[in-house]
Amino acid sequence: MSLEYCPYTHTSPPICFINRIEEIRGDVVELIKHALETKKRSCLHWGNQADCGGSMCVEILAEDQHSVKVEIDDWGGCWGGVSLYIIATIPKKLIVSSK
Repeated sequence: MSLEYCPYTHTSPPICFINRIEEIRGDVVELIKHALETKKRSCLHWGNQADCGGSMCVEILAEDQHSVKVEIDDWGGCWGGVSLYIIATIPKKLIVSSK
């Protein structure tokens, strides 16, 4: 069974229209590619002398022929900050075709 499995659809690969990721781009794509290659958690960190900084990490939770399930953890800010935590199943075609 594909990670993208959706009940009531019988396509190959399965197509899901609920919670579907339409596009993904930028540094997170490179992190996903690196994590897929190394099979390890992949991170980018940034910072400067003004007490600003952040990080974005990707960990592969599962993978099949058509998709990859990833944990994306992101934090950034100055003297505080914001964070983002997502677990998503992403079609591999979006990762391979992304520029």
